Amino acid sequence: MPDTHKKNARDVLRIVFRRWRLLVLGAAVFAIVVLNGAHAVPLKYTGTAVFEMGLEAGSKDITNVSQESFDTVRQRLREDLSGLTPIEEALEALKLTEGLPRGPDGRLTTVGDRRKQEMIEKISKGVAIRWASESRQQDVVYVSYTDADPKLAEQMPNALISGYVERIYSRLKRELMETHNFIQVRVESYDGSLSEVRRQIIDFETRYAGYLPDNPAALHEQITAVTNDIEALRRRKTVAESNLARIKGWIESPPEPTTQVAEVRAPNPRIRELEDQVRQQKDLLDRLFSAVGKPTEDHPQVIAIRRHIAELEKELAEAPATVMTTSLSMPMGNELRAQQMALQAELDMCDAELDRLQSLLKDCQDRWANAGPIRQQYLQLLQTQNDLRHERDEWRSKLTAVEAALNAQMTEKGTRLAAVRSSPTQYRPSSPTLMMVFGFAIVGGLGFGAALVFAASLLDRSVTTTEEAACFNVPICGVIGEITTAGELAARRIRRWTVVPIISFVLLVVMAISGLSIGLKLYDPMKYDQEWKPSPVKFIFSRIVGLGGSGGS
Repeated sequence: MPDTHKKNARDVLRIVFRRWRLLVLGAAVFAIVVLNGAHAVPLKYTGTAVFEMGLEAGSKDITNVSQESFDTVRQRLREDLSGLTPIEEALEALKLTEGLPRGPDGRLTTVGDRRKQEMIEKISKGVAIRWASESRQQDVVYVSYTDADPKLAEQMPNALISGYVERIYSRLKRELMETHNFIQVRVESYDGSLSEVRRQIIDFETRYAGYLPDNPAALHEQITAVTNDIEALRRRKTVAESNLARIKGWIESPPEPTTQVAEVRAPNPRIRELEDQVRQQKDLLDRLFSAVGKPTEDHPQVIAIRRHIAELEKELAEAPATVMTTSLSMPMGNELRAQQMALQAELDMCDAELDRLQSLLKDCQDRWANAGPIRQQYLQLLQTQNDLRHERDEWRSKLTAVEAALNAQMTEKGTRLAAVRSSPTQYRPSSPTLMMVFGFAIVGGLGFGAALVFAASLLDRSVTTTEEAACFNVPICGVIGEITTAGELAARRIRRWTVVPIISFVLLVVMAISGLSIGLKLYDPMKYDQEWKPSPVKFIFSRIVGLGGSGGS
């Protein structure tokens, strides 16, 4: 019969109330199946250990290297704590690989290595890491492991944490030591390079003294002084040549000794004095113009110095090259020859000195022509020295920071890793839980019973309400209640007061026993294995007797 009537909440409640026994029966059967089926679900135990990782108080004030090391440890925590290598080390520490097949050399065979890899993969799936609190200097980390073996679930987190702490401490010290050695080599390399550049600078200053950037006018002053010395020496040579020619003439044509008088002439000393004064005045003028806040050409001091220089130069131009030092009677004989030899020696000395001064002048002029490139090379050496010193100082500061961090780590005052709480002994399984089993049994049972009720309602083709009868489009003259015979009434009474209570009691007892069984197994697996499994009836009877005895007392 098609049912085109749209059911509301009242109709749904009517359907459920009409078949409430089916709802209760379906829910009870489903709950019993779930409670008994939960025994087949393998138990899982979860052991959890807690450890904290952070910086010791005050270490962050020593150096940033400790903070960088801690950040690196934090970033690599998951791999360092639950990776394949840490799990393998934990298996070795717990001696779980001792029963694997090994060869004559004591190493694992191919089969043993495969089983070991399977163990590692299985354990890695059961490890879980959770950060409870996280800050810049300190973290609290929970390490959990779930397994069917309660002892392994207890030991594995502790083994992982202890191996992690030992491994990270060793790695931090090793990395800091390697960093320290590397930076120390760099510092020593820069020290060697800096010493070599300093040696080059000293050699350069020794070789090109006089025209370096610290005294660029010294070479020009040297050229001026050598030029003046050459001019004075030439004048002296001219006088000596004149006197030598006169002496030679007297030797070749000796005059009357009583009537000849010889004039002895020498270089004018006033010329050298005037030249020195001019040089001093020019130096004074150069110092005035090179000083801070240099004067202008209109300054009275500058005008006075220039006027004085002009007067000295005028006097120098008018001064004679030689002057007569004395008038003597012309010597004769051996005296003339002695003077000739002295004058010749003086000429030879002048020639030698002129050669030396001219060679020195040429060298100074060549050096003056190359002064620009040489100064550039010198400045480049100084810049290289400054760059090397700057780099060396930076590496030294890094070395100091690493030494402080290494010192702190060696004395366990740097990165701190410590177990806060070890994984306790596992008495109760973490999966499945009592809440999960009973909740599924109740909610699933109600759902299953409701599904049976609505399925029975859909399969029922009888007409029970006027609304359903109206769907046939025929007039309804009246409603007659259900006609039951005496036998049917007796059968109903028997079902209501005998069959239904017995079935309900049986279902209730079975449900209670199933609930007690699974509850005991999940709450206290040891008592379940020791007392319930051998004799459930004895366990229940002892509890009933115990309750009765406690009530009577």
